[in-house]
Amino acid sequence: MRARWVVAVILGIVPVASASAQQSHLDMRRQIEQLAATFSERYNKQDASAVASMFTKDAVRVTSGISGPSIGRQAIEEAFKTQFESGFRHIDLVVDQVSPFGSDAAITVGTYQITGRGQGGPLKVDGRWTEVEVREGGVWKIRHSAVVPKIEPNPITPRMEAISVIPRMEANSITPRTEGDSVSPRMEAISVIPRVEANSITPRTGDDSLSPRIAASSATPGIEASPIAPRLEAKQERPAPTIEATAPRKAGEPIMAIVSIKSQQVTFYDAEGWILRAPVSTGTTGRETPAGIFAVIEKDKDHHSSLYDDAWMPNMQRITWNGVALHGGPLPGHAASHGCVRMPYDFAEKLFNKTRIGMRVIISPDDTAPVEFFHPALFVPNAKAVAAAPARAQALAREAAEAARKADQAKKTAATAAREAASLAASLRKLELLKPRADAELAFADKALAAAKTDQAKARAEELKHRAAVKAAETGTQLNRAKADAKSKLDAAGAAKDAVKAAETRKAAADDAASEAKLALEPVSVYISRATQKLYVRRNTHQRWPDGGEVFDATIEVPVTIRNPDKPIGTHVFTAMARSDAGLRWTAVTVDNGDDAKDALDRITIPQDVLHRIAPTALPRSSIIVSDEPLSRVTIAPSSSRCSTTSPRAAS
Repeated sequence: MRARWVVAVILGIVPVASASAQQSHLDMRRQIEQLAATFSERYNKQDASAVASMFTKDAVRVTSGISGPSIGRQAIEEAFKTQFESGFRHIDLVVDQVSPFGSDAAITVGTYQITGRGQGGPLKVDGRWTEVEVREGGVWKIRHSAVVPKIEPNPITPRMEAISVIPRMEANSITPRTEGDSVSPRMEAISVIPRVEANSITPRTGDDSLSPRIAASSATPGIEASPIAPRLEAKQERPAPTIEATAPRKAGEPIMAIVSIKSQQVTFYDAEGWILRAPVSTGTTGRETPAGIFAVIEKDKDHHSSLYDDAWMPNMQRITWNGVALHGGPLPGHAASHGCVRMPYDFAEKLFNKTRIGMRVIISPDDTAPVEFFHPALFVPNAKAVAAAPARAQALAREAAEAARKADQAKKTAATAAREAASLAASLRKLELLKPRADAELAFADKALAAAKTDQAKARAEELKHRAAVKAAETGTQLNRAKADAKSKLDAAGAAKDAVKAAETRKAAADDAASEAKLALEPVSVYISRATQKLYVRRNTHQRWPDGGEVFDATIEVPVTIRNPDKPIGTHVFTAMARSDAGLRWTAVTVDNGDDAKDALDRITIPQDVLHRIAPTALPRSSIIVSDEPLSRVTIAPSSSRCSTTSPRAAS
């Protein structure tokens, strides 16, 4: 009985020890990732001294292709100063694997990219790096560092018979190897890079705050649900390599791009199907690319980041104002960016001139694709209304211009009337002061005449009274005339002011009608949120904001009825791909399952007044997005129709 009890106790302890080892490994990885982040921050500030201080006093740093290693902090500092003087400004480090040696030592491997600008133009070097880190006084330091530029992804073996940068580590100098370690207890002097596991992303822990919900937003800028990164499983297999591909047919204009985080792949679609496919690199651990429904809101052929020290992001196509974009970049074969979607450099350049502002970009945690879809709730345009829309827009634009001209003329007339009324009012006030004075002079003359004793005095008094009487009479006449004129002018000024108000009202109505007619020439994007029970409409005005991007109309935001509002509805994107005999040919993409696409639309009742405004002239590239998520403010400014809350910035 005692033996069985002891065995039971031992068996009960084993899982606890294993879990403790796993947690210790995860904690060490986080600490090493923080070390790498601090290294990047100091490098990007071009602070060679601060970078060198992260190494031990006897550290060795070796770069492939350079004649000799840098030994000691001073030599390492000089090496980094030389890099900065050459024009290198920005480094991106990605930690692929951390292999612990006890609690105070580790070997780390990862990838890097260094960019900058030298005398000959842009600079860019990428490759792999390996480090041995040790803990000194509770602080992690770098003891050995090997940098190998332009190495192909994952050509690393457990043992490299080449250079010697790490002294031999005896088995008895480290903690025995635990299950899951990828480094043997004994490493030869030349074995500097341990094997890289397929899982390059640390499993998410209970401390992570990412929700499994998927973001959603409009296909045109201005509608976006809360962008939330996808949940990562404890073991995430690295996707099979994707190669660039082009459909074996003539391609049309891209309407939609779908990025699969799982497969690290982007696929572009025109009205007939897929046209281009390429591998990508999305956001790394802690900087995950948000899953959701976005759109291109700004393009820049030669973009340099203002967040990441002038990092080069060629052929940038922005999809949010808070730092997410598609652009050319290095592809290490796995997620490695700061949140953007990196595409092959040549592919991004070839694609840049084929897309337009408003192109849909769907970022999905899993693989998904558009499918043909039919439903009575989808917009059915009126062919006559569509054909008449351009002429109607032109006519209403002319009416708006005429209304504006009349409003301006009314303002000028009112201004003239107001000036005249003001002038008469000043004259009236002057006469109102003069009249009592003239009456007082006449009264004084009467008294003087009554007091006169001699004929000569009486004659002078009578003359004075006569003049005072004439002056008082003239002043009274002028005052009465001024009062009448002032009333007339004031009435005219009031009428002119009323005319301005009426003209402004007509102008506003004409502007609204002209704007609505012009917007009818654009694809419409509708976003329906179960969370807010509202429907949002966005259409491009093709006006530009001074700091970049285009202005999108956001005047339609109304309540919407959703049956069973407490039941999840999922995230579904319905896109009008092309005209058809029935009006429009639609596809559906489901990103987050709740209801299926048909049942989701069955539960929604779109207000009739909204349908009357947008359905008759609906065009290809129009869309309806249905989601459980609320509208994000990443691309919409509160209390305005501007699709921006921050200055345009891109991540990497």
